Amino acid sequence: MESLTLELDQFLRSVEISKTDFFTTLLGAGASVNSGIKSANDCVWEWKRDIYLTKGATNSQLKLDDRSEQVRQTIQSWINNENGYPIENSLSEYSFYIEKCYPIEDDRRKYFNKICQKRSLL
Repeated sequence: MESLTLELDQFLRSVEISKTDFFTTLLGAGASVNSGIKSANDCVWEWKRDIYLTKGATNSQLKLDDRSEQVRQTIQSWINNENGYPIENSLSEYSFYIEKCYPIEDDRRKYFNKICQKRSLL
C-alpha cells in the first residue's frame, strides 16, 4: 500500500468522493490529550506502577501516585534492578509495558475502552 500525505483540502475532497468507502484514520501521539485522554507517557507510567505494585511493592504502597516524581523514581529504580525491562524513555517502552501489564489482547482493548469511557463520563 502506498504511503501518501494529503493537504487538508485534498483530504476533504477525497473523503467527499469516497463517502461509501470505509476509512481508518491514524492520529499522531498526543492527539487525544486535549480531549482529556491520557498521553502515551502517562499510560506507560501507569503500567509501570501497576507492574511494580503487583511484583515489587509492599502492601503499604498500594496507592502510589504515578504522576509524582518521587514515586516515578522509586518505580524506575526497581525496574532498573530487574532483568528484562527496557531502558527508561526507550522507543520500546510503550509496546513493552502494555503487553507486560496486559498480555491478553482483549484486556488491552478493555484498558483503552475504560480510559476513553472515563473521559466520556466527564
